[in-house]
Amino acid sequence: MTYSWLRSPRTTGLALASTLVVLGLAASAQAAVVFPAPGRMQFSDLPSQVPAGHTFTLREVMPYAIFGAEVALQRRSPTGAWQTLVAAPPRPHVVWLHWRVPATWHGAQMTVRFVMTERGGQMLAVSGLYAMGVSG
Repeated sequence: MTYSWLRSPRTTGLALASTLVVLGLAASAQAAVVFPAPGRMQFSDLPSQVPAGHTFTLREVMPYAIFGAEVALQRRSPTGAWQTLVAAPPRPHVVWLHWRVPATWHGAQMTVRFVMTERGGQMLAVSGLYAMGVSG
């Protein structure tokens, strides 16, 4: 009987401690994406280099819960057109973009941007332009 009585408070204490740690980590997380004006997004922690021939994962924390949208990473082609490299919906505060960087792009420099659209295709927000290199 004594064992089950001690186990319950111990389990409750461990659950409470782990909950406080999780809440503390969530509260201290800095948003990597900001919306400085309607229709504009700004990213603050983008890498300047991505590895050629490898899968590159970009995790961006959104300041708001976003539902029914999709965030796309696009690059400007030599003709000036925008090509979508990868797109994914926010879950709801975090966007995970997994992109296989072509090995043939080794040494290339590119200009990228982020575009958020509704699932119907209407543009909600667009970021500024960012320079990104492809390393070997």
